[in-house]
Amino acid sequence: MKIALDSSALIESLCGLQLPRLMDIVASGHRLLLPAQTLYEWRRGPRKPSKLTMEQRLFPPERILPFTEREAIVAAQLFKTAARARARSADIAIAATSMTHDCLLWTFNRADFTDLPGLRLLD
Repeated sequence: MKIALDSSALIESLCGLQLPRLMDIVASGHRLLLPAQTLYEWRRGPRKPSKLTMEQRLFPPERILPFTEREAIVAAQLFKTAARARARSADIAIAATSMTHDCLLWTFNRADFTDLPGLRLLD
């Protein structure tokens, strides 16, 4: 199974209390992927060098999901129907990337994503 991480899941995994769950997911054979927008949100925050090194080891370039024309079209469709879309544009782009790559999305902010049709969230 492919699992894309939202910014909240990445931050909680590498800086919070969710590292054991992240390791369990990896040990279970699931493929962890990182939408480019999640990487952007992660990298713009203040991060310790050790956390950046951990992120780079877990998510080498081939595990970064791009935001291309295909993802942009899906994001634009979601944007048109989502409540408070302007305030959620990064979340909508992350959701669209997850959807176009047939991933479950792992997030700790489920309310930001539950109204996006077609998006599958990790339980």
